[in-house]
Amino acid sequence: TVPGDLSAAAFVLSAALLVSGSEVGVRGVGLNPTRSGFLDAVRAMGARIEVATEGEELGESLGVVRAAASALSGATLGGEVVARAIDEVPVLAALAARARGITTIVDASELRVKESDRIAAMAAVLRAFGVGCEERQDGLVVEGQPDGPLRAADVSSQGDHRIAMSAALLGLVADGDSRVRDVDAIATSFPRFAGTLRALGANIVVEEGRNV
Repeated sequence: TVPGDLSAAAFVLSAALLVSGSEVGVRGVGLNPTRSGFLDAVRAMGARIEVATEGEELGESLGVVRAAASALSGATLGGEVVARAIDEVPVLAALAARARGITTIVDASELRVKESDRIAAMAAVLRAFGVGCEERQDGLVVEGQPDGPLRAADVSSQGDHRIAMSAALLGLVADGDSRVRDVDAIATSFPRFAGTLRALGANIVVEEGRNV
């Protein structure tokens, strides 16, 4: 038995934070403090999120994380918080798209050399959904749009599982059908992503094994 992956749980929790009326709990989540920067980042943005530790596996605490739809606010995210949430920066950028005010993400230059250039890829996704975004060498400045739906978009994930899932979450709060292309890589980290969102009530379809 190994603790569940917080970086995967982050997408389910973020869906709850984004969609009005939602409340979701994820069980068995690993709560290693060196990897829990996502939780600190969303709290800084005003997220309604609760953590209950329920035991330990392999020397690592684990528990239940619950999130509910929240009126998010812009924040400056950097330093050790971003270091402990480096894989979750794309989904934090998606949350920033719905936060009131400006969110500035810094100290994330490592994202330039992930499965894609995640800074450039996420900036392109945000702009496609009608969200103002400034790309910087080590991060992003996102102008949140908390009022009304985002603009539906057709975007490429650039073959990056975290970009694909972040874009799919933005589609949940768009004004029409959105499409995320080249999503096979989602299977590397969260093979049941689409099914999990459907189970939570999302209208999400996988087409020809390629598009969400």
